[in-house]
Amino acid sequence: MLHAKLLEELDAKGHKVVPGDLGENVLTRGADLRGLATGARLRLGSTACKEVTGLCNSCPQIEPG
Repeated sequence: MLHAKLLEELDAKGHKVVPGDLGENVLTRGADLRGLATGARLRLGSTACKEVTGLCNSCPQIEPG
């Protein structure tokens, strides 16, 4: 899962990315993803459910030193 705001921030820094480029399969808006506890379950539509297993580390290639 990835918040859409991250794609907007990367675009503002000159990184041209579109949904799916960073390996995410769910793009969110308005959800506090960092505030979700491990084990939290999110309903996606009427049948899908996704369980939070933890945060991913950011990729150093996105923000090169």
